[in-house]
Amino acid sequence: MTGCSAEPRPAWGSYSIPKLFAASDAVCAGKVTFVSFVASEQQPASPEYHRVSRVFGLSDIRCYKGAVSTVDRVQVTTYEPPYSLSVKDEEQVLLFLKQAGSNTWELADRYWGKLENAHLTSLALVEASGLAQLELDVVQSLRGSPNRDLILNNLTVLHGFDHLSEETLRLVSSYANSADPFAALAAFSVLIRTQRPDELTRFCDYLNKHGNSAGPALFLSNFASLAEIRDASLLPELERLARTPVFSVRTSAMDAIRAIKSPSSVPALVGLLDDSDSNIQSSALIALWEIVQRPDEVGPSVAMFEKERSRFVQSWKQWWSGTGHNLYPERQRL
Repeated sequence: MTGCSAEPRPAWGSYSIPKLFAASDAVCAGKVTFVSFVASEQQPASPEYHRVSRVFGLSDIRCYKGAVSTVDRVQVTTYEPPYSLSVKDEEQVLLFLKQAGSNTWELADRYWGKLENAHLTSLALVEASGLAQLELDVVQSLRGSPNRDLILNNLTVLHGFDHLSEETLRLVSSYANSADPFAALAAFSVLIRTQRPDELTRFCDYLNKHGNSAGPALFLSNFASLAEIRDASLLPELERLARTPVFSVRTSAMDAIRAIKSPSSVPALVGLLDDSDSNIQSSALIALWEIVQRPDEVGPSVAMFEKERSRFVQSWKQWWSGTGHNLYPERQRL
C-alpha cells in the first residue's frame, strides 16, 4: 500500500468465491482460539495511519482446500484506517489463505481473505469437497436461521458463487418471498445470476410493486450481474427491467442490452427515448446507433447528447416513424 493513502474498499459482496478459491493455498472454516497484537507502527509519511500486525490461531477446523492445523498461525498486517480487520476470540471465521512459512499463513486477499459476510454457525453433515462442501455449509447456516444479519450476509456469500445447486436455489427462492425487502432483494441478487427468464420476470414484478419503497435495501443490493447477460433470448426480460423504477437495475439492464446489440431491441430502445431520465435516454440513443448505424446520423458522445438532446431524440423518432418501424418490426409487447 504505497504511501498508506486511503483506498476505497471494494463494494460489499463484490467478491468471486471461485476466484478467491483458486488464488488460495488453503481455504478453511474454524473458530478463533486467540488473537495477539504483534505491533502497531505509526507511518512517518502519513501519521494518521498505523501499520498493525496480528496473529491468531484456530480450532474446529474444516478445510475446503489445503490443510491448516491447530498449531498453525495466521498473521495479518493491515493499515488502519482505512481498513481494520476484526478478529475476536471464539469467532467462527472463513479464511482464504496463502502459505507464508512453516505453520504460518497469511490472507490470500487483503479485503476478502477473511470473508466478513460468512457466518458458518452450523456445518453440514453431508460430505462433499471443495466449493461444493463450502456451499453446503453456507446453506446449512442459512437454513432456518432467525438472525436477520446472518441471513443477509450468507445470501451475499452465495451471490459470490458462479453456480449453485438446485436445492440451494430453491432455498434462496423462498427468501425472495420475504416481507423484509433486505432479505428479498439479497435473494434476488443471487437468483438473477442464474439468468433464468422466470426469475428475471419475478424480479421485475417485485420491483414494479415494491421498488419505490425499498430504498435502503436497494442501496445495499448488488445487481451488477444483470449487465453481464449476453443471452439474446433474455432481451424481453431485460427490456422490462430497463423500465422499472430502480435506477441501478435500469442501467445494468441497459448495459446488457447494449452489449447484446440485437436488432430486435430497436423498438424498445426507441420507446426509451421518451424516458424521464437523461441517462437512460442517452444509453438508449447510443445503443440505437450502435445497432442501426444510420449513415445520416452520428453516434453521439455523452457530451454531444447533453448539448443537443432534443435534436438527437427527434432525429431518431423521425427515422422510426418513417422507415425504422418497417425495418425493425416490434415484437409482441409484454
